[in-house]
Amino acid sequence: MRALGVRVSSRVVRGLIAGCLLFSSTAAMGATKTWAGAFNGNWSSPTNWSGGLPVAGDDVVINATGPAFTVTLDVDATIGSLTLGGASAFPTLAIPGGRTLTISGGAPSTVLSGATLQQSGNLTGTASITISGILD
Repeated sequence: MRALGVRVSSRVVRGLIAGCLLFSSTAAMGATKTWAGAFNGNWSSPTNWSGGLPVAGDDVVINATGPAFTVTLDVDATIGSLTLGGASAFPTLAIPGGRTLTISGGAPSTVLSGATLQQSGNLTGTASITISGILD
């Protein structure tokens, strides 16, 4: 291949195309957002999350250790997956009436032993959820 008098092999072009495709597919994937806020806080506060507020496609982890605490879904949200609880973590995720949490990623979600998913609102999506903790 020639462009502006520079010879570029087809192998280099294929490598560049593959690299661009890999970058674009990686950029489209969600990040992991972990609860880092004070105990008993609102979902909508970006400072409560490492890496900022979760957005569609993000994998959400709420597993801060210590005493029991509640994260309140005070806005509708769409995420890729949810991991609630962990070793020495006793969180509650409260979905109040009028709010919707949509989990639509390919990764399975889990509510681990010691954690509580309190659902007065809507929990929707296409992802599977394994509940070893409490569904209230």
